[in-house]
Amino acid sequence: MKADRDALDADRQKLLEGGLGRWFAWKTPKVSKTVGPFDPAPFLEFNTQRQKTIDEFKAKLQDYSNEEIAMILGPRNTRPPSPKQHRLRVDPGPMARIPRGDPPDRIDRLKSEWSGFASSRRDALRSAEPEWFAAGFGHPDHLANFEYWSRMPDYTMAETTCLSIGIEPDGFSERRLKELRRDKKFKDCGVLNFLVQRYEQLRRRFDPADHGWRVKPAKFLDWVDHFEIEVHGDFVDHLRRYHGRDKAVTAREANKPSSDRREVDSIAKLFTAMAIEYYGYDPTAARSPIPREITDMAANLGLSISDETVRKYLRIGAKAIPDDWKPNGD
Repeated sequence: MKADRDALDADRQKLLEGGLGRWFAWKTPKVSKTVGPFDPAPFLEFNTQRQKTIDEFKAKLQDYSNEEIAMILGPRNTRPPSPKQHRLRVDPGPMARIPRGDPPDRIDRLKSEWSGFASSRRDALRSAEPEWFAAGFGHPDHLANFEYWSRMPDYTMAETTCLSIGIEPDGFSERRLKELRRDKKFKDCGVLNFLVQRYEQLRRRFDPADHGWRVKPAKFLDWVDHFEIEVHGDFVDHLRRYHGRDKAVTAREANKPSSDRREVDSIAKLFTAMAIEYYGYDPTAARSPIPREITDMAANLGLSISDETVRKYLRIGAKAIPDDWKPNGD
């Protein structure tokens, strides 16, 4: 049965794991669909190649005899166990299973053969392994820490580019993005093409002359909303939380000094009393030219105030006047 044929003893398993190196425990990353192109096929295809390589290793190891396995595991400088080792009952390891008098060049040949086989297979896997972004920008090892980055007051073009698609900014530096802009080979890679296009959009909007200008979060949100740009949802949510327009209005309102209603009423009373005393304002009149005179007086002093505002506070002040009050001379 195949299961029996694939099963390895401890020595062969040790050679398998050592020969494959990090590829033995490699697992297909769970890339999620976020912003930009998404295609998990590259990692699935690579894992298929890796499994075939493991099968090659197992077949190669099964072809070796137990004696040859012991030679491969043992040291190159072959020397049979000494009588002293036997007296002390020290385990000499794999070399104890090598017949005495076996030529050293045979051992070296076996070791070199195995080393060359394992090295060539590792090199093939290393060359075939996809870049971390091959399936898309949702690789779990490269997702951005939005809680940290959203508290920043501004971002470079590279940082904004990376964060907008949901990855840590160290994934692509400013220098690398500029190199990708000049390199036409990436055109065949949909993921990199999307990345460079996003970088170009941001650069032309926020730093068209390449002065190194930085992007303010509120300005970035305005741009995203106006042009309906696809941006990682968690990044936008965090930015709105700390930098959104509602947040700015709330902050301004919090800093605005609260005005007591009684103070407003008192000032309106004083204002109305002065209008009556110095301008002859009659609060009982249906229409009065006095509000316009007051606005003209304010305009002569360089102060801008509307007739309606003057009438509003005159009405508030007039409410405090007794009902039996009469203008002077009545």
